[in-house]
Amino acid sequence: MLGFDDRLAAADFACIVAGTGLLVAPELFGLSAISSAVGGTLVLVGAGLFSANLLLVIRNHSPDSVVDVLVGPRLGGSATDTEQAPPIDSD
Repeated sequence: MLGFDDRLAAADFACIVAGTGLLVAPELFGLSAISSAVGGTLVLVGAGLFSANLLLVIRNHSPDSVVDVLVGPRLGGSATDTEQAPPIDSD
């Protein structure tokens, strides 16, 4: 797998669309509250699939680790840093 996975993208799209439909359907058609619960779960699963696909892209295409991308480089800097910043004068 080289980054973006179109199967995950299709699955997250289907979950979000179906879940949103099930969240709206009880208002329009008088369905039970169970459909709202299922819809909310599908939207949550779709968001999780989207996040997983995004993290796969970052992991496979970024020279830094996912943690460095999300929270910034650690104290020692990134693994890809080849030069140090010049010291700051205290004058």
